[in-house]
Amino acid sequence: MEVSLEDDCVVVLWMLEYGLELLMHTMCVSSNSMLQSNNRETFRFPRSLYNCETLETLKLRAWVLVDVPSQACLKSLRTLHLRYVDYKDHSSFPNLLSVPSLRTLTIYDYNDGQDFVGYVINAPLKYLNIRGFKSLNCCLIENAPELVEANIDNVSKITNEKLLVSLTLAKRLSLALSPLELVYLELSTHKAQWRNLLLLMLDSSPKLQVLKLISVSISNSKIRRVTGSMSNQDLENADRISELPEALILLILCLLPMKVAIATSLLSKQWRYLWKLMPKLKFDYLDHKRQLGTFSSNVCSTLVSHMSPVLQSLYLIVHQERCNAKDIGILLGIALGLHVHELVLEVRSREVYKFPRSLFIVNTLRTLKLRYNVHMDVPSLVRFKSLRNLHLHYVEYRDHNSVINLFGGCPNLKTLTVHRYSHSSVKTFTISVPSLERLSIYNSNGGQVDWGYAINAPSLKLLKIKGICGLGFCLIENVMELVEASIIDVSSISNENLLGSLTSVKRLSLRISPLKVTFPTGSIFDQLVYLELHAYKEAWWNLLTLMLDRSPKLKTLKLINKWHCEKEYVGRGEWKQPENVPKCFWFLLETFIWKGYKWQREDEKQVAKYVLKNAINLKRAIISSKRIKPKERVEVVKDLKSVVRASNFCQLIFK
Repeated sequence: MEVSLEDDCVVVLWMLEYGLELLMHTMCVSSNSMLQSNNRETFRFPRSLYNCETLETLKLRAWVLVDVPSQACLKSLRTLHLRYVDYKDHSSFPNLLSVPSLRTLTIYDYNDGQDFVGYVINAPLKYLNIRGFKSLNCCLIENAPELVEANIDNVSKITNEKLLVSLTLAKRLSLALSPLELVYLELSTHKAQWRNLLLLMLDSSPKLQVLKLISVSISNSKIRRVTGSMSNQDLENADRISELPEALILLILCLLPMKVAIATSLLSKQWRYLWKLMPKLKFDYLDHKRQLGTFSSNVCSTLVSHMSPVLQSLYLIVHQERCNAKDIGILLGIALGLHVHELVLEVRSREVYKFPRSLFIVNTLRTLKLRYNVHMDVPSLVRFKSLRNLHLHYVEYRDHNSVINLFGGCPNLKTLTVHRYSHSSVKTFTISVPSLERLSIYNSNGGQVDWGYAINAPSLKLLKIKGICGLGFCLIENVMELVEASIIDVSSISNENLLGSLTSVKRLSLRISPLKVTFPTGSIFDQLVYLELHAYKEAWWNLLTLMLDRSPKLKTLKLINKWHCEKEYVGRGEWKQPENVPKCFWFLLETFIWKGYKWQREDEKQVAKYVLKNAINLKRAIISSKRIKPKERVEVVKDLKSVVRASNFCQLIFK
């Protein structure tokens, strides 16, 4: 039934009297009744309903304003779902959670943190689901000793990083997170298995700067921090870090600046030689005195004192005003003598450093990263038998033969990353590596007509090319095993072989304009099942039409818009519906995703409606748009739902 907003309270109260489930999604829905609001503004949940003693499940979704009184009484509430809900003030959320019977809590929130501080969840939960928290000050879970299961998805950039630490009692934990952006970690050491949690946090926090371990003593059933004046017994209890396994202590030392790590040798006899066993060493010339030779002397003495049988990683950041070329060569030689597995050399001085020709025969090196002002004059005899990863960041080469010799001496190379300036002296950069599986090329804009790339990699599986502009050619051949490719900001290439050489790829991401790249005539992407296309480049819809027409096995189509791309977006003409429906629309296309859908643009509305009208086997259409007001959201959803979809079982989701 449909009723006006004035009748809401009467109907909802009737539902609650019988303990039915209440679901609001711009409307109130139960299994037997429907309450639909004709008002498109935010709906204020009636305050009188917070005293319903029979309600067991409450689900609030979208445009619902929660204003919970301090005397709320939901005695039977066990399940609470809050999806994109707004709160009148800071007390409404804790008042809503002050239910002793609450066991399941689900929160979806895509707030960007500008107008919202965070969450403090204090409830005797057993099941917790959190999704979409970002840029908040805090998210703390308290008083949940019986927590059985927690699911944390897409949570990032939280200033107070106690979220995971507060979940240590959970028996089942599901995490869908990127590596944490932690810079400060504080961890209590009185919890069981706290070492395992510490190891997990260290391993997933590459930006960590401060680690604080808090030891506690338990007396009279009260937990207190060990601070202030302490007895010898207190001091012994407080030194919990020394009880850690040596491997974990060494991992912690590797996160510290080298000077601080060496200074730990003064703590006790146990710590005297630990720094000499560190598997990873990093030296920055800025951490040493300005006098020439001081940096090289300090690094040399540290390397000579190293006691570990294998040095996993050495990172050198040098400036030739502090460390001359001869000393740099000596340091590299010592490191290779220690069987270093990963060597990173970053030269920040204007003067070019010539990489020693004698160091091209190394059998133990697995990863080599050279950055900035490094010049390579590669001899014909090169032996990097164990080298798996090679990163060349704006490295200069003596000639074309140096490039050929370098790659020819790496028979087991798997990953190659190349950054190049547009004015490089090597005009044809040839990459011919039979074992290569992952290749990334980043190029500064601009180039010459006779300047480009030639790639021959029969084992290549992942390819990324970014920033190539105004070149004569980019030839890619013999890549029949290619699985995934990304072509980003590539334009004005005379030769059309770039896209034509990728016809065997299975997943393809394109951020290019069809007006600036020649599309290969007659090419069919007969293995392509996933296509990602950035929908803000000039005449992007023409590229979409071409790709759909040439991709008969496509299953997933994803369109992406940027929100700050008005200068890049240039409308030219209008999108024209294809004369024939693409073959992939007949049977195979199952998923259509549009991230950043701009509902104001007519071309984007036409494309979205065309897909919905013609994709016969479409199962999911997920369209998301940011910075959209509630009124506009209703209009957009209404417009999309008005389309007669070719697929009877297509689920339309608007975020």
